[in-house]
Amino acid sequence: MQLLYIMIAWEVAAFVIQCYDYFLLHSVHVPSGTLQVLGMEYSFWRNVIYNAIAVIIGAVVSGYLFVFYLNVKFRNKPYGYTILLTCIAFIVFLYFTIALTSLAWIPNESGIHFGEPGFWDAFRVYMTDTFHLKQAIAYSLLTAATQFVLLMNVKFGYGVLWDLIRGKYHLPKEETRIFMFADLDDLPPSRRN
Repeated sequence: MQLLYIMIAWEVAAFVIQCYDYFLLHSVHVPSGTLQVLGMEYSFWRNVIYNAIAVIIGAVVSGYLFVFYLNVKFRNKPYGYTILLTCIAFIVFLYFTIALTSLAWIPNESGIHFGEPGFWDAFRVYMTDTFHLKQAIAYSLLTAATQFVLLMNVKFGYGVLWDLIRGKYHLPKEETRIFMFADLDDLPPSRRN
């Protein structure tokens, strides 16, 4: 269920990022006829669809890695350390994916195929495009926020962080909560499941 919420939140964030790109590229400071991203003329809906598909693929692959592996592995580490390592892992995953994508993108846009002269120059230009840097920064900040929410849900319980943000606990009031502590070390192995 967490993965579904992450996918929905990331789809909304991807749409907001694309709206930002659209408004930035159509501002009065951009000369007419220069709306190009990665060597192509900019299309808002094509980029929205491209990012929606990328978010779904990224959420399934990296979201699974983050939610079910990294959160468990770094559960007892400091939160800043966990968030930093998660962001670094995400950026490495993102640039690996961009490098794989370039193998199809470069031949499609330039006609230069892998192994032909000029491919590595086109690859370098593609990989160092500022569009990818902007995506890496925006989505790593989103990854940090997602990781923070996941860590707070583990620490406080699911949904309590949102109650704190909304101000439910601004004024003290009594609540009924049940805490259970179980000593599993003294149980026989057959009863620990």
